[in-house]
Amino acid sequence: MVVLIGVVATALVRLPTFVWLAADTFTAERMGDFSVFHHAAVVASRGGHPYGADSLKASNGGVIPNLNPPQFVLITRPLAALTPRSALAVWMAASLLSAVAALVLIARATSATPLAIGAMLLLVTCSAATGAFVVAMQVTWLLWGPLAWSWVAMRRGRWTSAAVIVGVLVSLKPFLLPL
Repeated sequence: MVVLIGVVATALVRLPTFVWLAADTFTAERMGDFSVFHHAAVVASRGGHPYGADSLKASNGGVIPNLNPPQFVLITRPLAALTPRSALAVWMAASLLSAVAALVLIARATSATPLAIGAMLLLVTCSAATGAFVVAMQVTWLLWGPLAWSWVAMRRGRWTSAAVIVGVLVSLKPFLLPL
């Protein structure tokens, strides 16, 4: 009970901060890592090299190199047709949808009680993945749904499906290789 109270208190403190940071990221067009994803997609859509000198500028005007693999640039390329702010809105919506899908998959796979689901939601607000998404618009929440899907496949003994999902994710973001 003490742990749950601590998690609730932390979430109540952090949640307003995350909402403010997300709004600030969106309205100030800082866009964090997303600006790199978007700019590389724009450069690629215009026939440029997403890893060349012209792709070092991020959509927010900063100078940041694109360190993502080519298939990641290919997947984000449709966002190039949108303004940075519109593309960010699509990115945020897709990330939120993926996070909700992950939470639903986890809750169903574990037969979580309403109290457990509430605790899970509170823990999510306190997680580093949430902070990374809100502050830097990183890819963490976008990958969460497919990662949960692979976990559910593993739990059900569908090893080939899980391996394919993890393989695709690792190809997009090599930092997942330890999976």
